[in-house]
Amino acid sequence: VGKLLIRGTAVRYLKISPHDVKLERSPEGRPYILGYSNVLDFNISHGGDFTIIAATSEGRCGADVMPIELPAFQRSVNDFVLKMKDVFSSTEVNRILSSGSEAEKMRKFYEHWCFKEAYVKALGCGLRIPLKTIECQFSDDGNEFSISNELTNQPNKNWAFEKHNLPENHLAETKTSTSFSQLTFEQLVDKLAVLSPVDNTAWDQFLRKPHSPPSSRQRIQVN
Repeated sequence: VGKLLIRGTAVRYLKISPHDVKLERSPEGRPYILGYSNVLDFNISHGGDFTIIAATSEGRCGADVMPIELPAFQRSVNDFVLKMKDVFSSTEVNRILSSGSEAEKMRKFYEHWCFKEAYVKALGCGLRIPLKTIECQFSDDGNEFSISNELTNQPNKNWAFEKHNLPENHLAETKTSTSFSQLTFEQLVDKLAVLSPVDNTAWDQFLRKPHSPPSSRQRIQVN
């Protein structure tokens, strides 16, 4: 599905044939479209039941999606969060653990996690930047956000963040240097052509899956 989304994005925005979409990877492992690395930046994320793509022709972007759930073999939310203290500041850990119910703690944990992941993916340096050096701050109403990175000293006010509350208790967060527009899967693949024979049975099974309602989107103001 990820490659299909990349191919559909390239065809839609670069106005090229599906046959001309050639994927390569940078030395850092970031995928790009051969011949268009300076024209279109994109980022893919897989998590739970979802695969998402963010793309921009201006600057860089990052995306992350996760199911909001306690991983298997973890005894409690508190124990799980404390085990992850190497990737969160003490302020972030306290904020997560004081969020209220177990479900609210898990949601707050993944809000922080996905924002950090989207941020480092947009910078293009992956986990070479320790996540603990990146600190998130949210306003009380959740509509304003700031992020500090003590290692890279990257300015953040020109970035745009969005939070997407997806069906089946999934959360996605995206980061780019431009404003967002959201497309459906059908819009992304409507200009694609068949490159090789497909198993119609598998495709029919995919099409029979129930369509979930669209996500709710929240634009986060960066301070």
